[in-house]
Amino acid sequence: MKMKQFFGFLTIAIVGGLVALGVNKMISKSEESSGFVAMQNNNAKFASLLENKETGFGFDFVKVAEVSTPAVVHIKSYFGEGKKQTKPQNGQGIDPFDFFRDHGFDFEMPRGPGMATGSGVIIATDGYIVTNNHVIDGATKIEVALNDKHTYIAELIGTDKTTDLALLKIDAKNLQFMSFGNSDATKVGQWVVAVGNPMNLTSTVTAGIISAKGRSIDLLRRQDNQYAIENFIQTDAAINPGNSGGALVNTEGQLIGINTAIASQTGSYSGYGFAIPVNLVKKVMDDLL
Repeated sequence: MKMKQFFGFLTIAIVGGLVALGVNKMISKSEESSGFVAMQNNNAKFASLLENKETGFGFDFVKVAEVSTPAVVHIKSYFGEGKKQTKPQNGQGIDPFDFFRDHGFDFEMPRGPGMATGSGVIIATDGYIVTNNHVIDGATKIEVALNDKHTYIAELIGTDKTTDLALLKIDAKNLQFMSFGNSDATKVGQWVVAVGNPMNLTSTVTAGIISAKGRSIDLLRRQDNQYAIENFIQTDAAINPGNSGGALVNTEGQLIGINTAIASQTGSYSGYGFAIPVNLVKKVMDDLL
């Protein structure tokens, strides 16, 4: 009798253990399919900002830089006789926009005695370059240096002071150029890259977001230009003196704006940069041609 009871209890214990083990596995499986573990597993693909391994697309700033830097040039504008006299900046060089710095806004362009530097963007394989009018305004010679260090003397095709844009041409072929994006399709908060030559540091790339659209900072109108058009894209990508005329690029490597101005009490980067939308640039370039 005792032996039968022993086997009975043993059987019950074994069955109970199997049941408990099965329930535990069911609970564990349920926990794996919900809660923080599942959230981590499901969102693991977002761990990499630069590349999405599944689709091959993502915020790959390396590829954007590779596409855009060869199409952005360094511009040096030289001023000889006949240049309008302007107020010197601390006796070190010309500063035709000193008035605007006092108001917190400035064209970001370093200046020395008889020379100013800025940036430009190649928009056609045969040497057409867009830049800001204030980069070359009044220059007697315009020198363009490509990313590969080749230099050219540029021809001024035309300017439009109402939008602060200018079109240059160099005698070169088979150049890498930037394709136009659609600035109307841009959204506040999207990633962008600024490419230019700040502080004479060539081929500099910075990243940020679009902070606002449709900004009017009353900068162009203060130059006695009552018909000026201001519809800037605002960005917090680092823009400094020398970035004028450079490229604002989306994550697809397309040109969406021409960097033009900064808002700063110091004259250097404070987180507020402004670019002319490329849809306006396209229209002005076509008109100039």
